[in-house]
Amino acid sequence: MKIKKIKEGIILQDILIVNGEVIWTGDDIFIAEGEDAIDQQAYLRATCDLGESIFYDGYGSRLFEYLGKPDTQTNKALIEAECMEVLRKTEGISNVESVAFEWVEINGEKRPSLKAKYCYENTNKKVETVFKFAV
Repeated sequence: MKIKKIKEGIILQDILIVNGEVIWTGDDIFIAEGEDAIDQQAYLRATCDLGESIFYDGYGSRLFEYLGKPDTQTNKALIEAECMEVLRKTEGISNVESVAFEWVEINGEKRPSLKAKYCYENTNKKVETVFKFAV
């Protein structure tokens, strides 16, 4: 993630990615800034396999190791703990309040879904987000 310094503070920036595709605006890559960049990084870190990046071996999560296992309370707790850790490692996020894992039905198929509540650094603004995974 790129950091842009301005008079009032720091704005986090990142390339905007939607459904796995880089978004362009004319000949330029569209840039997500601030809270949008933070939310995108949280999602990308959670959905990327740990060690998948050739540039950052500590980037990603172990969620996919757990998603392929039986739907038990123990496995659910492991998924929620891993997501909690991912959010705590994401730059710009503080005070992760909760993470809840569930299987949701989309077009007749069960898909994994994570609901998370957290605050951005240096603010009391609470965020509720849902991470959906293609499995």
